[in-house]
Formats: sequence, C-alpha cells, structure tokens
Amino acid sequence: YSNIVPKLDWMQTTFDLNQIQLVAVVNKQMTLLGVNLDKTLVPGVAFWKECFNDRTDAEAMAEIIRKPRELAQSNKRLQKRSALFKERGIPLKRLWGKATYTDGKLDTWMERHCGESLNSTE
Repeated sequence: YSNIVPKLDWMQTTFDLNQIQLVAVVNKQMTLLGVNLDKTLVPGVAFWKECFNDRTDAEAMAEIIRKPRELAQSNKRLQKRSALFKERGIPLKRLWGKATYTDGKLDTWMERHCGESLNSTE
C-alpha cells in the first residue's frame, strides 16, 4: 500500500487528473500500480513527451494518459525498441501504441513498415 500512494499522487499531479479520472485510468490499466515509479513511470513520461515534442505539453500529456498501458513498459524495453526504430529510420512516434506487441509481433510490424526483418541483422 505504501508504494501505491506515491504513484497515485504522481499520476494525479503529472496528468492533472481529478479523482474520478484517476480511478478511470487505474481501472483501465491496473499494472500501473505494480510498476516502479522512478524506473518506469517517470522515464516513460519523459520518453513519450519527447516523442510528442511537436505538440503542446497539455496535448502530449493528454495523449500519454489516453493509453496508460504505454506507461507500464519498462524503460529498458522502451530504450531497446527505440534503438531498433532509430536504426531503421522509423520515427519514434510510430512506436506509440505498440506496448501490447510481443517482440515477434513488433518484428512483423517493422517488416511491413521498413521491408527487413529484425532478425536479418543477427
């Protein structure tokens, strides 16, 4: 319980949510309560804000909280995936919405969008 309160406070403050909105976000993605605040949530928001740097902060934050599952990705996983996108010249913004993809599904998606398999470099 003591780990959950700081996460809830952080989410409410960071995304300017009222209590009803906060409950809706948590109900939509319960895993947010299980992930690390310092190693997952905070760097995740920074990562996605940078990807949406063509939008205002308010617009970026509204988009980020719209898909809370994206915030549950570990920073290590995000960095690995972003490196693959950068390597193939795919804009990082296209990584948005891919949290549900397994590595195999992401490989298939990238094949369709850049014409080569991730495995071809191994």
